[in-house]
Amino acid sequence: GEVFPSVAALRDKVKEHANKNGFCVVTEGSRILCTRCATSNAYKKRKDKQAALNQIPVDKQRNRQSTRVGCPFKISYSLYTYKKDKKAGNAA
Repeated sequence: GEVFPSVAALRDKVKEHANKNGFCVVTEGSRILCTRCATSNAYKKRKDKQAALNQIPVDKQRNRQSTRVGCPFKISYSLYTYKKDKKAGNAA
């Protein structure tokens, strides 16, 4: 793959591509995801826990429509370090 000088450069390049093609992306940890990706399990658990804490009956809860459709667009990245390069025998 392509090597970028920084995470910000990668993020800017991906956001530029997304804007040209009509979708939005969000950074989540060391991943860049489409904003319409599937809901994470952590979010689902937090939502269920909050509803239980508020003790709102199911019939009284707001019915919210989700725009998440399970878009598969995802880029995972990691930082390139000198140690990795040195192990490969490329150190100067």
